[in-house]
Amino acid sequence: MSQSPIVSRVLIVPGLLQNGRFQSISMGLVIDEDRVVWGELQPDFDDPLAFLREKIAPIFEERPLTAFQAMMDELEGVEETAVITRQVPKEQPASVSRRRFLTGNLPTAAKPALVTERVTVTRPARPTLRYGISQIIL
Repeated sequence: MSQSPIVSRVLIVPGLLQNGRFQSISMGLVIDEDRVVWGELQPDFDDPLAFLREKIAPIFEERPLTAFQAMMDELEGVEETAVITRQVPKEQPASVSRRRFLTGNLPTAAKPALVTERVTVTRPARPTLRYGISQIIL
């Protein structure tokens, strides 16, 4: 009985840059040191090369291809950290002076000023990434 093919290492090759972002990344699984299976991934997040090398590649290296379900379960558990920029209304003072209130000189309801806020969030890896990697293995 023959042994199951083993992923000996993972190759990650960046594609073309456009506006400072990768348009695609090729990911290859070296199987039994003699075959390479390639697939294309669409990186739609910051620093995709480091993310793939640090979080994704260790899931597949030195694992038999028959462990597909276990590898996919691990892939589903991978999380990415992202910095999101959003606009939030600037807090305005809620009080009105007594003089302004009595004279009827109340502020008009103008659009509140917006402030840009950067928030770091942890979320599951992108579905496009999970789908692309699963297609490489299949």
